[in-house]
Amino acid sequence: MKGAYYHKVLNPNYKSIYLDILNMADMQIDKYGFDVGYDKRLKDIKSRYGEESDIYKTCFKLVNNLRRKEDIYE
Repeated sequence: MKGAYYHKVLNPNYKSIYLDILNMADMQIDKYGFDVGYDKRLKDIKSRYGEESDIYKTCFKLVNNLRRKEDIYE
């Protein structure tokens, strides 16, 4: 699946609903497999890497993009 290659990448040239679903799941499921939602997932990432880390900033932007897309998919 080509989408997995672009997992957690902001604004990739490749776009698909499958990539969005993969990122939505990743950004809502914790390391134990529980559905915790975007906010708890971001809080966990921030606690591990710090608010100024590149990984947190990327995930924060990705979540905002995904939230906008959820309106389209509903």
